[in-house]
Amino acid sequence: MTRRGWTLPVLLALSLGALLLTLRSIDRAPAEVVPASDRAAFSAERAYAQLTALIRENRPHPAGSAANRVIEERIVARLRQLGYQPEVQAGLKCSTLASGCSAVRNIVAVRAGRGHGEAVMLTAHYDSVPGSAAAADDGAGVAALLEMAGLLSQRAPSLHDIVFLFADAEESGLRGAMLFADAHPLMARVGLVINLEARGVSGPSAMFETSPNNAALVGLYAAAVARPVANSLLYEVYRRMPNDTDYSVYKRKGKRGLNFAFTRGASLYHSARDDLAHLDLASLQHQGESAYAVLLRAADTPLADLDAAGDASYIDLGARGLLDWPSAWNLPLACVALLAVLALAWRRAPVRLRTGAWAALALLLTLVLAPAIGWLLSWPLGQWPDAHPLDHPYPWPGRIALIAAAVLATLLAAQWAGRRAGATALTGFIWIVQALLAVLVAVAVPGAAYLYLLPVGVFVIVAPIESFAARDREGLQVAAAAGFLAAAWLGLYHFSLAEAVFGFKLAHLQMLALLLLSVPLLPLAAGPAARRGAWFGIGSVVLVVVAAAIIGWRVPAHTPDRPRAVNLVYVEDSGAAAPQWQIETFGGAGGDVLEAMGFTAGEQDVQRYGVLPYRSPVRPAKSMALPMPVLAIEEDRVEGGRRILRGSVRSQRASFSLGLSFPAASPVLAMSIEGQPVLDSPMDKLRVVQLIGVGDATVRFEIVARPAMPLPINAFDVGTLEPVGEAGAILARRPALAAPIQSGNQTLAIHRFGF
Repeated sequence: MTRRGWTLPVLLALSLGALLLTLRSIDRAPAEVVPASDRAAFSAERAYAQLTALIRENRPHPAGSAANRVIEERIVARLRQLGYQPEVQAGLKCSTLASGCSAVRNIVAVRAGRGHGEAVMLTAHYDSVPGSAAAADDGAGVAALLEMAGLLSQRAPSLHDIVFLFADAEESGLRGAMLFADAHPLMARVGLVINLEARGVSGPSAMFETSPNNAALVGLYAAAVARPVANSLLYEVYRRMPNDTDYSVYKRKGKRGLNFAFTRGASLYHSARDDLAHLDLASLQHQGESAYAVLLRAADTPLADLDAAGDASYIDLGARGLLDWPSAWNLPLACVALLAVLALAWRRAPVRLRTGAWAALALLLTLVLAPAIGWLLSWPLGQWPDAHPLDHPYPWPGRIALIAAAVLATLLAAQWAGRRAGATALTGFIWIVQALLAVLVAVAVPGAAYLYLLPVGVFVIVAPIESFAARDREGLQVAAAAGFLAAAWLGLYHFSLAEAVFGFKLAHLQMLALLLLSVPLLPLAAGPAARRGAWFGIGSVVLVVVAAAIIGWRVPAHTPDRPRAVNLVYVEDSGAAAPQWQIETFGGAGGDVLEAMGFTAGEQDVQRYGVLPYRSPVRPAKSMALPMPVLAIEEDRVEGGRRILRGSVRSQRASFSLGLSFPAASPVLAMSIEGQPVLDSPMDKLRVVQLIGVGDATVRFEIVARPAMPLPINAFDVGTLEPVGEAGAILARRPALAAPIQSGNQTLAIHRFGF
C-alpha cells in the first residue's frame, strides 16, 4: 500500500484512540479515591463514611419530614464535633417558581477568616425527593461539605470567612436557598458561591455553570483544579435552559459562583436506587477535591479580583488541563482565520464554480445523511428496546454504531459528489465553510466558538508549513488531516456529552455532534487513496454499523443497576366512582413490567392532581378510605371588580405534599399563601400549587379571581404507599429492573370543590 493509501485508515485509527481517551474522561471520574488515612487531602473514603452515618437507614427524607429532621440533627452534631457553632434557619418559604411553599430548615455554619469583608459560601442541599434516599443528589454534596469543614478546622484561618450552607427544600423549588438569600444576614457578605449537585450517581464532576463575566473565575478554576472538566458550551447551553439549581437563586441576586455536578447514571437520578450502594466514590472524590481546590484558592484571593469585563471561552483537555481565553478574542481570531483560509484556498486549494457546486452538494448530503441514518438507528438502539431516554447500561454498541454511521454518511457523500469536486477543491470549500461557521458562532454563541475555531486554527497553522514543504503540488491534505483530528476530538467529546441529554431514542440528535467530525472528513474521504478502496471501505463500515446496531438491539436496555422508572400510585378521587391503581413513569414502564404487575387493560387518560392530563395504565383498586384533605372558604366577596376568597386547607393524614390545583379555564388571577405570593398572573394554563412538609398544619390562603365565574378548586394530598395488602402484592411482582422514582410509590387523595 502506498503512503497515500494508508493515510485515511491511520487517521481513522487515531480518531478511535482519541475517542477512547475522550470517553474515558467523560464516562468516568478522573480521580483516584484518596484513603481516609491521608489527613491533608480531601478523602472520598472519609466523606463516604460520613454519608453512611448520615443516611444509614437508606430512606427518603423530603423537606419537612421526620426523616429529614433526623438528617438535620446528624449534620448539626457533626459540625459541633468539628468545632463549629451551627444555626438552623427555619421558616415557611413560598414562591411563584414551581408554585407553592415549603417548610424550610437550613443549617448554617461559619469558619471565621482573618478579614472582615466578603465570604465564600459552600452549599449543597440535604433534602431528598420523596422516592429516593438521595445518596448522590445531594448526599454526596453534603458529605463533601462536611469533609471540607473537617479539613478546614485543622488549617489556619483563610483571608475570608467561609460559610457552609446545608440548604433544605431544594427539591421542592429551591426554597431553602430562597429563604437564605432573602432573609439571612450573611447573604450580604457572600462574594462567591460554590454549589455541589448531582444528576446521576457517577461520572466526572463538571463545572457546568458560572456567573456572567466569568473570565477571572474560569482562570481561578483552571489554576486551582488538577483534573478540570468544563467547557463554555455547557455554560451557554445551561443558561438558555429552564433548569435550575440552588445556585440559580444566588445568580439572580448577582452573586459570583461556580456550579459542579456529575451526571452519569441518569436512570438512577431521583430514584430509589440512588443509594449508598450505587454512588461512585471516584465521582465523590473528583467533585470534593475540585471544589476544595477552588475554595482554598478563592478563600485567600481578594474577591474583587474575580470580577472581569467579559466571559471566557474554555474546554478541558481530557481532564488533563483547561484551555481558556477571553471570549472577546473569538471574533477577531475567527475573522483572521477566515482571511487566512481564503488566502490558502486561493493559492493551494482553489474552488471553481463547477467544483464548488459539487463540494456544496457533498456537504449537503453529509448534513442530511448523518441525522437520517441516526434516526434509522434510533429504532434498534432506542425505540424497539424501549431504552431509557438518558441512560443505557451497555452504551458501547450504540456508540460504535452511531460513530460508524457518521463515517458512513461522509463516505457515501464523498463517493457520489465529493469525488466530482475533487479532494483539492473540496478541501478549500470545506475549510472555508468551517472558518465561516467560526465567525458566525463567535457572534451568536461566543462560548461555543471553539467548536470551529480550534480546528480552523490547527488547519491555518499546519497549512503554511505544508505549502512550504510541498511547493511543487496543489492541495492541503496534511493540513486538512490535522484539522480533521482536532475536529474529530471535539466531535467525539461533545457526542459523549450529548448522551446526558439525548439518549438512543434521539440518536439523530446525537448525530449532530458527530457532524463536527463528519464534515472535515469529507476532503480526506474524497482523496485518490480513499477513492481506490471506496466501496470496500463503505462495505466495511456498513458491516460495523449493522453488527453494532444488532448487538445494541439485543443487549438489555434495563437492568437492576439501570432500571426503568415505575411508581405504583393509588388514587382516590371524590369525583370518580371508584379508586384506581395507576402507574407513573418516566421513559415508559415497559410491557413486561406492566404485565408482571397485573396492568393488562392498556392505558387510559387520567388527570394527575385532578388537572394534569396523563396517559396511564390503570386497574381497579380496593378502597383504602383515605381521609380527604379539608378545604374551607371563610370569606368570599367582590371588591373593586375582583372576587376575593380567603380560606384554609389542611391534610388529615400529615402527607408529604398538600396542594390545590386549578384547571386551565380557571378565573384565578393571583394567589398567596400565608401572605406570600404563589401565583402572580392570570391563568393561561392549568396550575398546581404544592405545599411541602407542612404535615397536618392548617395553611391559610387568599385567591383573587374574576367575578361571576365558576371557580373549581381541587384539594389533594400525596402520601407514601406502604407495601402492605393489595399494594404489597402488586409491588412484590414489580421486576427488579424497575424502581420507584421522584415521589415514589404514592397514595393520592383528590377532593373536588366548586365555588
